[in-house]
Amino acid sequence: MNKYLLSLIFILTSLIANSETLTSDQLLKNIRFAKLIVEGEVLSHNCFWDIQRKNIYTLYQIKVFQVLKGKTAEDLEVIIKGGIVDNIWQQVSTSIELKQGALGFFILRNITSGSEIVSNEENIFQLMGGDKGFLEISNQAVPDYDNTITSDILIRDFILNQNPKQASFAKNDKLKLKSGTLTHTITSISPKILTAGTGALLDIYGNGFGFSQGNGQVWFVFADNSSNIFSNTGFEIKIWSDTHIQLVVPDNAATGN
Repeated sequence: MNKYLLSLIFILTSLIANSETLTSDQLLKNIRFAKLIVEGEVLSHNCFWDIQRKNIYTLYQIKVFQVLKGKTAEDLEVIIKGGIVDNIWQQVSTSIELKQGALGFFILRNITSGSEIVSNEENIFQLMGGDKGFLEISNQAVPDYDNTITSDILIRDFILNQNPKQASFAKNDKLKLKSGTLTHTITSISPKILTAGTGALLDIYGNGFGFSQGNGQVWFVFADNSSNIFSNTGFEIKIWSDTHIQLVVPDNAATGN
């Protein structure tokens, strides 16, 4: 049976913006206008035609681990335009395909009322900002949350600290700004050359790091986009003292500062 391809491409500035890196300010804007923000996992999905049989949509079932903003039941559904039904493939440039088992943050809005997508809109949401509405976490271990997120700024900072791998939020020049406003000094790192994602150990020497890690973080250049940096509170820290930090280099680290 022949497979038909229906490709919907939006050629306006939204397409250009879609290709750009999500900035911290854009993330904050999405959070501010979101109806619901959760950390969860993609369980399954199914594709279907809308009520008028004009467009194909994919409905993803999401297991909720933590609600950062709004209120929801234990599970919810996220609907995204595009999918495959009866060997007909409809692709939308501003949509995202979620993989089963993907873990991350879902920044959501209510489904557009009267859109005639589905007959029952209860507990069904859409992503804020298209593909920027899902931020995948590279470490698939579910974090053990012990705090309640109450403001847009706190939500943004919390998400930044979880190392979402599909969006990088800070430029390399901000790395210098972070160090420049603190009291610590880095004197050397060892070794100068090593590999990422292989268990290699990096030693950072200096002073003023603090006698315990506390809120301290180490930032790396992001491998998928060398103009960006990332951090993660889940890095495997072997040693943290006031003069010496030793950690396992994460798999997303690249050459750079």
